[in-house]
Amino acid sequence: MTTEPGAGPTLRSYTRLVRRRKWWVAGLALLGLAASLALSLTQPKQYSATAQILVQSATGPTSLSTAPQQVTPTEVQTMLQLVTSASVLNAVRRQLGGAPAVQASEVAQTDVINITAIAAGPATAARISNVYARQFVTSQQSVAVKNATNAETELRAQIHSTAQEIKTLRG
Repeated sequence: MTTEPGAGPTLRSYTRLVRRRKWWVAGLALLGLAASLALSLTQPKQYSATAQILVQSATGPTSLSTAPQQVTPTEVQTMLQLVTSASVLNAVRRQLGGAPAVQASEVAQTDVINITAIAAGPATAARISNVYARQFVTSQQSVAVKNATNAETELRAQIHSTAQEIKTLRG
């Protein structure tokens, strides 16, 4: 590169350098292209599948005419953590023979949770995400049934206690 003393390199001097070394530039560009093509062709294909779950309030409506209660962001975040909880993982492990990793994420500040699985085949990825979703829903249903059963037992005890008090007061 020839430049005047004290002057910095110019665009024209860089252009002359590239023209003189055009075969090196072209060779390095082709080498980079070949390397990236080889890397992309040797990578195993991966497929992802996503199952979606709608989060609803745990308390639910108190009567048939009451509208459902709003789900708080805290409830959604809690459900996100529960998707990969020990009880769900154990159920998935029993059904699939293992517990492949999934990613649970909230859909843009909504009440929807995405469960995304990545696998070597599309059917496998779909099966994994669907099993996680089903096991999560089953787990939440069993917790709700247990809570309802406990509430029923408590109410029956209160009814029995109140009935005893009524008998005592009548006597």
